[in-house]
Amino acid sequence: MILFKRNILYVWFDADTISVRASHSGQVHTERAALALSAENTVVAVGESAAQAVALSPSLRICTPFAHPRMPVSNTPAAAALLRYCIAHLQRPRLQLLKPHIIIHPLRAALDDLTDLDLLSYIDLAQSAGARSAHVWVGRPLGEEEQRLLQFPASAGRAFDRDTAQRFVAER
Repeated sequence: MILFKRNILYVWFDADTISVRASHSGQVHTERAALALSAENTVVAVGESAAQAVALSPSLRICTPFAHPRMPVSNTPAAAALLRYCIAHLQRPRLQLLKPHIIIHPLRAALDDLTDLDLLSYIDLAQSAGARSAHVWVGRPLGEEEQRLLQFPASAGRAFDRDTAQRFVAER
């Protein structure tokens, strides 16, 4: 009997970098969290090449979607484009047809500092990037087996989906 491997992606980021790990292959893609955008908000370059593109063309601007001091995601369309770019580097063309389950792990987030809007912005980010399901994990980094099985140990942090994010704030 052949078991179908779920397409699960573990995404962790801070203001400067984004990394995506494909649970089916163990491959990791890390990119500088920056995009070069045109005046029409079209993505022209991603990562390290974004700064080079802006230097060559003054009409372009740099966007760092995770570097806002008060908001977890300052530009959701740009952050989703960056996440889609990283996902495309990890997935074979055949797997790109399958919507992934995405676990978002914001590295600079502390559970006490998160609001329901913060949690929902992370979930919206994953869904904008094409997720079948989206989870936000706040805690220690998840192990490979925990990622693959979508297991979130209660003793090590807290996991949220759209429903639990809305209930979280009501509990406080």
